[in-house]
Amino acid sequence: MHKYNDIGLSVQAAAFGSLGAGLIHLVLSPAHWEEWAPLGAAFVVLGLVQIVWAFLAFRFPGSRWLALVLPVNIGTIAVWAVSRLWGLPIGPAAGAPENVVVAGIVATLLEVFVTVSVASALVPRVQHSIISPGWYKGVLAVPAVAVTLLVALAILTATGGHEHTEGEERPSHGTEDGQPHNAEPSPTPETTPGQAETGLASPTADPSGGETNDAGPPGGDDTADHDEEPHGH
Repeated sequence: MHKYNDIGLSVQAAAFGSLGAGLIHLVLSPAHWEEWAPLGAAFVVLGLVQIVWAFLAFRFPGSRWLALVLPVNIGTIAVWAVSRLWGLPIGPAAGAPENVVVAGIVATLLEVFVTVSVASALVPRVQHSIISPGWYKGVLAVPAVAVTLLVALAILTATGGHEHTEGEERPSHGTEDGQPHNAEPSPTPETTPGQAETGLASPTADPSGGETNDAGPPGGDDTADHDEEPHGH
């Protein structure tokens, strides 16, 4: 008869966490691949390793080989912390700290949960705690539901696309100088509202009290030219 004990409960609870972290890394891999191909490939490999480990943990919860997940998760947590505090030392954005996003926080928390659960299962025991099948499955349902909700939140925030980055340019619906296409010329002190529509210049006041027009009568320039020419009679 199969005995449900505390070691199997810790390992299989950690399996849910590893499965969730692996799914998040696979979902985020295309965006990181566009940013830098080696980083995207690392996300794919890490996600597959975490998912495969989860299935092995479900199948063989008592295997000592499952301890190999500890350095993988500890290293991943360390890389995430360094990339957010100081930036990665290599890559196109070397030395630039990356933004802290929901998906990254969730994946890191799941990896911490996996590390703690597996480490507690590896602690030597004089006697194992035997758990009834009903209680075993009921307790195991808690991390299963919690991981499902967290992973759904992480994936929705990572693929929602509702947030705009700072400095994003918005398309303008006007001319190059920012004015609308159908904007009417505004009246100026030199033009009246009626002349703003026709485009005619306004008359200027003459010091003597009359009004003069800047635009002279047609042919005025020609008359001035005839007056300047000497008469030969």
